[in-house]
Amino acid sequence: MDRLRWKLVRLAALSMFTYRFALSAIRPSFWLDACSWNATEIVVLAPATQSGTFRVVEVIKGGLAPGASLELPGLKPSQKGTAKLAELAKGVFFSPPFEDVPPVGQGDRLIVFLRRPGSLPEWGPRPDLPVDASGWESANTMGDLRTSTVWIQDGVTYDFDQPMNPGPTRLSMLLMSEAELRRSIQSVLHLRDAMDRAVANTDPVERSLQLAALVRSDNRIARMSALQKLERGGAPETNVLLGLLSDQSLLGWHDQIIDALAGKPVSGEHFAQFLSEETAYWSQACLALKTGWWNDTGYPGRETARSHYTRARALLDTIHESNLSAAMPAVRDFAAVWSGCPSLEARETTNQVAEALKLLLGR
Repeated sequence: MDRLRWKLVRLAALSMFTYRFALSAIRPSFWLDACSWNATEIVVLAPATQSGTFRVVEVIKGGLAPGASLELPGLKPSQKGTAKLAELAKGVFFSPPFEDVPPVGQGDRLIVFLRRPGSLPEWGPRPDLPVDASGWESANTMGDLRTSTVWIQDGVTYDFDQPMNPGPTRLSMLLMSEAELRRSIQSVLHLRDAMDRAVANTDPVERSLQLAALVRSDNRIARMSALQKLERGGAPETNVLLGLLSDQSLLGWHDQIIDALAGKPVSGEHFAQFLSEETAYWSQACLALKTGWWNDTGYPGRETARSHYTRARALLDTIHESNLSAAMPAVRDFAAVWSGCPSLEARETTNQVAEALKLLLGR
C-alpha cells in the first residue's frame, strides 16, 4: 500500500473510532488561522451599490489598493431587507438556522480572506483538490466564501460555523471583538512570514531548525505546514524530526511526527527506543486505567493516555510498514505489557494497537 493511502486509511480509522457517530456530520466552518495562513489578500470591505460588489476600505495583507472595487458573487446576499445580523444569528440551539449570505447595509464592514485566482493554498488537508483560476477563491480550503469572511455590524463580529454537531453551517456570533480578531490575524501573519523565510533558506540545516521552531509554536496550521516540509526533506530534516519525537511537550503531535519520519532511513533501533518508552509508560498507566477509559472524562490523565496511545500505534504501524526487524524485541516487550491493559471502551470493537500487534506478531 503506498504511503499516502496508508496514512489516509489510518487517519480515517482513528477518526471513526474517536468520533464514530459525529464524523459524517462535520461541516465547514470559519477557521481564522487557516484563512489568515492561506490568504494572499486580507481586506476590509464595505458594500457598494450593486449587490455582490464591494469597495476596499483597508488592506491588511496583499496588493489590492484602498478604493478598489471587488465583485464577489459568493458574498451576494441571498435576500434584501434590513434584518439585523444579531437577529439572524439568534437562537443557535433552537431557532431555524440562517445558512444564506446575510444582508449588509451602509456602515457594515466585512473582513474577507481571499486567494488570488489560480493561487495554491500554502497548506491544505487536500492538496489534490483542483484550483479555480477564473476568480477569487476562499482562503479557507474547507467551504466557500461564507466561511472565509467575518461580518462586522454595530461593533459585533459574525461568522459562519457549525455550533452544533450534527447541524448546519450557519451565521453565528464570532465571540471575538474586532480588536482581538485583528491581533489574531497579525499573530498568524507573523508565523507565516517565519515560514516563508524558512522555505527561502538555502542552508538545509538552518532551514530544518527554523521549521522545527514552527512545529514548536502553538499554531496548528504552522505545525502542520512545517511537518509537511520536514517530511519531504533529507538528513537534516530527519535529525530534526527525531529530536521533535523526544520532546514531551509535543506528545500530542508525536503520531504525526512519526508519520513524517516513516519512509526515511531511520534505524530500527531508534524506533525500538521510542517503543520502549511506551512500554515503560503503559506498565504504570494501565494500573490506574479502568475499562472504557478512552471516553472517561473523569480520569484526569485521559488526554495524556490518548496521546501515548496514538504514539504507540504510529510506532507499531511504522515498524510494520518498514519491516524494522531490529525493533521486534521491543515490540514483544510492549505486547506483554499491553495485554494486561484494560479495554478502551466498555464494548470495544476497535483497538488499533492490538490490531497492529497482531500484524507484527502473527497472532
